[in-house]
Amino acid sequence: MRQNWRIIDHGYFKDYAQNEVKLATDAWSHIQEKHPEITKEIIAKTLSDPDAVILSTAREDVEMYYQLRTKKNNKLRYLSLVVVKKVKKELWVSTSMTKDNISKGLSKNNCSFLR
Repeated sequence: MRQNWRIIDHGYFKDYAQNEVKLATDAWSHIQEKHPEITKEIIAKTLSDPDAVILSTAREDVEMYYQLRTKKNNKLRYLSLVVVKKVKKELWVSTSMTKDNISKGLSKNNCSFLR
């Protein structure tokens, strides 16, 4: 588990239920390096207006927020994904990326929000 997380300026977001979600410098550095297509704006929009929020089947302290997005040519559709981890009653962005589909294991039992 990460220790001594430092929050970057404007590293607070609100999710669809108005919960505060924080973004640490190390998580933002990882996102910028490994997933440069992701911006803070995409993270904010995905958290505040998701199409689905799915509880991880592997970790009970992780939720995955998905939002369907369309490229400018209106032909290519993809999902933005923000992975949020609960640490001591606080919500933290763990990572964010684009995906072609929703992770396996979607069911009524682990879907906490579905548009």
